[in-house]
Amino acid sequence: MIDTKISDGSGGGHLARVTHAGELITVRGNYDSTFNAAMTSINTAYNLVTPKSGFQFIVTGIVLNADKNVSATDGAIAVLYEATSATTTTASKVLLTLNIGKNSTVPLTGILIQTTRGVYVNAKTDDATINITLLGYYLEIDESKS
Repeated sequence: MIDTKISDGSGGGHLARVTHAGELITVRGNYDSTFNAAMTSINTAYNLVTPKSGFQFIVTGIVLNADKNVSATDGAIAVLYEATSATTTTASKVLLTLNIGKNSTVPLTGILIQTTRGVYVNAKTDDATINITLLGYYLEIDESKS
């Protein structure tokens, strides 16, 4: 057996790895986790992701679903944003703003949004009820390279 290593070539020492199931992993993160909220009140913060010390959150997908109570004429505007607390509706950075129609589902997959370290990821809407599922993972940050 020949021991082989695959690295990113940047000199940072980031290596690909093989899982116990034989999968080649080339990202530094883990498998996605899901975070859900039923946004049943307008202009209310719904916290999806809480910051973890030494980690940064990476968004890899979002699924939005508007129920039958959403306005048929205007739809609902859903906002995914970074915030300084789990309860604030004030965005320090907007990640996504999307208008979604009554009884519709919008899947956004194959995305890769890097959030700012130490922030909460919240969502809000201007028309209830919007269900949101956020997919992503926490990426460990090597503080010595920051």
